[in-house]
Amino acid sequence: SDMRRLLDGLYALGGLLAALCVLTILILMVCASVGRSLDWRVGWVNDVVAWLCAAAAFLGMAYSFRNGDFVRVTLVLESVSAPVRRWLEFFSLSVATLSILYMGYWAVRFTMESYEFNDMDGTLIAIPIWIPQMSFVVGAAIFVIAVIDECVCVLRGGRPSYVTRVEERHADLEGPVHDEVGVAAQVGPAVQAQRLPGHPSGAGQIGDRVGDLRRRRLPGTRGKQFSRVGGKSRW
Repeated sequence: SDMRRLLDGLYALGGLLAALCVLTILILMVCASVGRSLDWRVGWVNDVVAWLCAAAAFLGMAYSFRNGDFVRVTLVLESVSAPVRRWLEFFSLSVATLSILYMGYWAVRFTMESYEFNDMDGTLIAIPIWIPQMSFVVGAAIFVIAVIDECVCVLRGGRPSYVTRVEERHADLEGPVHDEVGVAAQVGPAVQAQRLPGHPSGAGQIGDRVGDLRRRRLPGTRGKQFSRVGGKSRW
């Protein structure tokens, strides 16, 4: 729908602005490093970098949240049924909505006070402090919208986007593993018989790769763990 595209575009715009802030930080730090060797006055760079760090953190929160990049503890959610899990997700999102609304309220109020009193930055760059503080306000506002969006989605019976995005990434990573295991099952006996000169164990490196693929943990291998110690694969 048009509303869905509008919201997704808003979150993507916040992520893009955050990425541009990080890119600007990189450019400024490189210029400051060069400037110090040339005796340029680059003390102001530290102030701008500090503002850009805060802007990147807040502008990118909504995008990171919806893509499942936030740390989540799911021990309880994984041990309950689907209906209970949905209500627990809704409760968590409701608490998050109230908390972020509170944060956004104080962000707006603090920035408005800076604007009304015409507070100036006390560093080398004398600009009104409300200008860099606006990134805090905008980022918090987009984050509030994103959390409310997820809350409504779960209330309607849908799955949170931060869950589906993580599952999609895991599926993309597991796809090549299944393909490699299928090939290994077909050519395993012949490949494992090969020996390469200079291999310390006498077995072929390709054969070791096939063994790794066979022993890699896949869905359905319950109660088994796979580790790699000293370059060798072990259960």
